[in-house]
Amino acid sequence: MKNIFAIIACSLLLLFSAATEAGPKDAAAAAELARLGFPGVYVTKSSYGNNSQHFVAFTTKGCISADLRNGRAAILENADEVVQNLREQQKAPDDCLSILKFGVPNDTRDKDAAAGWWEGNIHHFHVYALYSIDNAGEIKNEHLFTSSGAQPAHYHDYLHEKKNSELAINTLEELNSLIRSGEIAPAEETPETGVTAEEAVERVRTFYYNLNHKYYDEAYNMFAESWKSQVGFDGWAAGFATTVSQEVNVLSWERSGDVCRVFFQLRAVDNIDGKTVYSLFDGHWDVLRENGQAVLGNPEIRKMK
Repeated sequence: MKNIFAIIACSLLLLFSAATEAGPKDAAAAAELARLGFPGVYVTKSSYGNNSQHFVAFTTKGCISADLRNGRAAILENADEVVQNLREQQKAPDDCLSILKFGVPNDTRDKDAAAGWWEGNIHHFHVYALYSIDNAGEIKNEHLFTSSGAQPAHYHDYLHEKKNSELAINTLEELNSLIRSGEIAPAEETPETGVTAEEAVERVRTFYYNLNHKYYDEAYNMFAESWKSQVGFDGWAAGFATTVSQEVNVLSWERSGDVCRVFFQLRAVDNIDGKTVYSLFDGHWDVLRENGQAVLGNPEIRKMK
């Protein structure tokens, strides 16, 4: 009887446990990011391999721009905004403007130390970029400016370090390459309060990646407030002791109003009292926007075998 209850409890807990495996290109990108100071990130999409000196990657920590030549990487803190600009600039590539907001961990206090502001060893700075895009997708005729402070009123200062100018240009080119290749989908027409299908699928995969790597705080914080009120953190997190491995496969999605419902299958392996237990589930999560963030709620998951 004890084993039966243990298996039932484990099955319920496994509804929230899964991970996806990255392809070879994204796995290689993750390895490079670990070397550059971002260990343990899961890469959902990247331009790795387009250029031997740099790439961008969309990860569980955000969009990261990797500069292999200078041995550094930066988080592009407003990636959604920059991507949307580039999407629109495909139609008018001769007169383009983007403001790139970078955060560079463990940056050096060099000639651009006064640009932006510092949060401990993280250098935050903005790059005001004027440029054109040629037929090959390269950034041309660029004019780059910056400013001091967290909320600059204008951008009149120059970048003095070549590596920071290259960071901005390379980031734009790599994002543009993903758009032109179709790896970043065209913008969807969705209500301002809703989420795109691409965003919803990525949130579900990120949630299960966090669980698989025991990032329980991060996973729990992806819940909608309505679901948090039903699932207390301590009891929820304590239930993963028997989990050995899990794999999630996103099947499809559908939208109803502001909610995007993501359907998936889950394969799980547990160790229950020394016995290996295999389980297969299917179900869905609803992804919605709450306080500006895409969050998960209203799960419906059933055990298949």
